[in-house]
Amino acid sequence: MANVSVIVIGEQTPPGDPAPSQPISSSPALACGHSTDEHRNSVIEVKKCLELRWPKGALCNDPDVTAVLYCRDAKGMIDALTPVVAKYGRIDRLDVVDHGDGGRQCMGDDREMFSASGMLYYTDGTPRPMKGLETARLLVPLLAETAQVRLLGCCTAMTANGRFGRTDGRMLLLGLAAALGGYRIVFGSIDRVESADYDPNGILKPDAVARLLFASVAALDIPPPTPEERALRLFGAVPRPAAVVVAPDQGDDPPPGG
Repeated sequence: MANVSVIVIGEQTPPGDPAPSQPISSSPALACGHSTDEHRNSVIEVKKCLELRWPKGALCNDPDVTAVLYCRDAKGMIDALTPVVAKYGRIDRLDVVDHGDGGRQCMGDDREMFSASGMLYYTDGTPRPMKGLETARLLVPLLAETAQVRLLGCCTAMTANGRFGRTDGRMLLLGLAAALGGYRIVFGSIDRVESADYDPNGILKPDAVARLLFASVAALDIPPPTPEERALRLFGAVPRPAAVVVAPDQGDDPPPGG
């Protein structure tokens, strides 16, 4: 039986529709060092790339993609996934594509579908649960025992410190993997996810998987590497941008010759 692979793309409520039920929140201190605008623009380009390949309502005829769904929040995601599972069987790989940051994965209007925000401890020392546990529990019967869940917002595996407190990507991966149970693995990203990381069929390229993803099974023992550390392990050196050669200023002198 073929693997069941589903891509879920977050979409926001259009202007004029009822306001989202949850306030939009974000951290000004992004985990990977990029600006908020860089993150936002990067994800917008990824969504455009995927929407060109998989328009809303289009039937998937690709052996690597069973279904592509557009959802406004966590409940909408569960509602959309349920008939897919009824038709094709439990999901082997679930890609969640929307905005993210260290320890956070958004879905449409739901700005913290899964989040380790404030997860470490209450003031009395008892552990706090991660945000999104109910969504995780609803996902369990929809996922294969060895399913992969890939949180493809920017830098979801990294750590951010901002006005909403410390959000730890390791805690997010470990907390979600524990909530899903079985042999399921949760992956987060260690850098921005860009449209160039996808192939023409809307699939995350193998080299992008190697460069970007960090797994919950590794998070138990080690912190996620920086993009530079990952590049060193993969290539033996950090790739550098090509040098730009600038011609010397010729001033206002006329060109030689007649």
